[in-house]
Amino acid sequence: MRSRQPIPFIRVPACAAMAWLFIAPAPAQEDVEPGSIHPLQRKEEIIRDRVDRLIDRMFRLSEELAETEPESAARLRRALTKIGEAGVQERVEAVIRLLGEGGALHQARDQQEELVAGLERVLAILMQRDTDNEERRRQIQQLEEYRRELSDILNREKELRADSGDATARKRLGQQLDQAIERVRSLLNRQQQLSQDAAPTAPQNPPPGADPSQAPTGPPPAAAERQQALADQTDAVARDVDELAKEAQRLDGRSAPAPDGRDQSESPQGSDNTRRQDGPPPGDQAPPQGGQPEEGQSTKGQSQEGRPQAKPSPAGRAAGEASRSLKSASQRMSQAGKALEQSDAESAQRRQQEAEEQLSRALHELERAKESLDRSDRGGADQARAQEENADKAGALSQQMDRDRQGGESGENQEGQEGQPGQQDQQGQLEQQGQQGQHGQQGQQGGQDRQNPPTPGQDDLNRAEQEMRGAAEDLEQHNPEDAARKQDRAIDALEQAKQQLEQELAQKRKEEREEILRDLEARFRDMLARQKGVNETTASLNEIGMENLSRADRLQAADIARRQEQLARAAETCVHVLDEEGTTVVFPRILGQVAEDMDAVAVRLGDLQLGPLTQAVQAEIIAALEQLLDAVKRMQQENEQQPPPGGGPPPDGAPPLLPASAELKLLRAAQHRVHARTAAIDEAARKDGEPARSLEKAFNEAAARQRQCSQIAREILERENPP
Repeated sequence: MRSRQPIPFIRVPACAAMAWLFIAPAPAQEDVEPGSIHPLQRKEEIIRDRVDRLIDRMFRLSEELAETEPESAARLRRALTKIGEAGVQERVEAVIRLLGEGGALHQARDQQEELVAGLERVLAILMQRDTDNEERRRQIQQLEEYRRELSDILNREKELRADSGDATARKRLGQQLDQAIERVRSLLNRQQQLSQDAAPTAPQNPPPGADPSQAPTGPPPAAAERQQALADQTDAVARDVDELAKEAQRLDGRSAPAPDGRDQSESPQGSDNTRRQDGPPPGDQAPPQGGQPEEGQSTKGQSQEGRPQAKPSPAGRAAGEASRSLKSASQRMSQAGKALEQSDAESAQRRQQEAEEQLSRALHELERAKESLDRSDRGGADQARAQEENADKAGALSQQMDRDRQGGESGENQEGQEGQPGQQDQQGQLEQQGQQGQHGQQGQQGGQDRQNPPTPGQDDLNRAEQEMRGAAEDLEQHNPEDAARKQDRAIDALEQAKQQLEQELAQKRKEEREEILRDLEARFRDMLARQKGVNETTASLNEIGMENLSRADRLQAADIARRQEQLARAAETCVHVLDEEGTTVVFPRILGQVAEDMDAVAVRLGDLQLGPLTQAVQAEIIAALEQLLDAVKRMQQENEQQPPPGGGPPPDGAPPLLPASAELKLLRAAQHRVHARTAAIDEAARKDGEPARSLEKAFNEAAARQRQCSQIAREILERENPP
């Protein structure tokens, strides 16, 4: 939103009167007949009368505004005081006296220069923006900047919290891989023992009298049951390892695949070649697991639909290979168990040997997965450094809040001492003291100062900074679990700080809207009253008749033409206020049309065109001002009825001064006025009372007004339905 500079209503009469007073230094010596009055003396006497009227008007205006606009009344009183301090009236009298002496023009010029300087100081006070309005505008800009920076800090902290969560998950995954390694190692040892126990033994010499055919030559009867139980346990471990492979893929497999679909972090002699050389025999292929291509995926790193697939992580691939090896080992164990049931010792021994090979391969792949996981871990130092940097940003923002607050207070103390605007705030004068880690405590101490309260949300920001620095220490010590808890508390504090900033911003914007609406209401009321006076005079002069107008009547027509032109300039000032406000489309455009109509009427009045067409346009001006005033009053009521800002976030920008429904009503009224204008022009053309050139100009103006209404409608449509 662009910064806006609404001009308080009281500036218009007071400042115009001040501009009326300004005079240039006297020219060089002029020849004046002895005993005659110098022409500049007469002009200076006019200036004296104007000064006296200005002082009287400022005094009466300050009394009228004492209750409704106390700040404006106080500014007028300060200006009156400055007039007395500058000795304006005394200097005017001195200039008149010096000009009357004839030969003292140079001294008169010096007095005039002092007089102009004094009047400029008075004008500076009258043109000075209200302190509260200027301070509010400054605070709104600061709050908007604070909110943007705080949002960046908050978003970054959420990213760091996600990294800490991944670090915790990575640490847990490493522990689970260690457990899986021990389980597979145990399975391998048990399988080796079972293979040894189930190995066929050579026939022994039977005892005397025993049947040689009854001597034991095969595995013990329980070997088949033990082998099947071990197969089931191996299958369970395979499923667990497969889940670990998926978790490793989630943690490490976020980057895009290489162009050929191969993990470039592994050598060509990696797990793919191992699997192709030593994989299960045909018919025993295990289903895809652990990040390998599944149905709907290709081996080139893309799905069948052509979407890029996640790059398999080294740890995930190794764990997936381990899962497949365990699955293959389980199958061979089951086959060995069946062979043992059938007393097929040779086949059982072969399958047991294959199972041991697959278990050894699984153990090797799990160890590779653990090593890859450890290598891929960024380490606590990197995360701690990133966390410390975000804490520094939070500390810097809090320090900026302190500097801005101190600078604003310095500016307030300076304003009013000399009554001159434009003095720069003394910002950036405070030196940063201590280390950034100590800033949170300084911010809390500052919050205890009742004369210097912290910026809304600053206490929570300081609390978040402390939590972030604690999280950085935990990350440095490779303790992501404790760091995550501190980061959660930091995020909560940042959310609360942002909410407080947004509530304060919404409140300041509401106050600013109230000020703008009050200013517009005062301006519209003044223009409406003055326009009615112009209309009444126009109607009365038209009743006299063009041919019957006296010299005094013609002078009165010229006067109302000048007053009408002044009203056009007042309307343009309101357009400037609305353009700077920048949240409404229709309001400034309709008011701009009113200013154009006022200018057109002023020209017609200057040409003594006082007839029905002129009065019809004047009636449209009255109707438009009444509609604009009514819209402002309704918005004032709605603004007062709005509850104070709550917990919900305000919109990114300021809410519109007028809602879309009110803008559409104004546009509809403008369209009705175009229709009425067209009918009035047509009526004037049929009566043949208007000059042809005047009618042609009126038709062109009506056509331009219709195009403006169409353009406004398109702009509203585009705003409400953005592409």
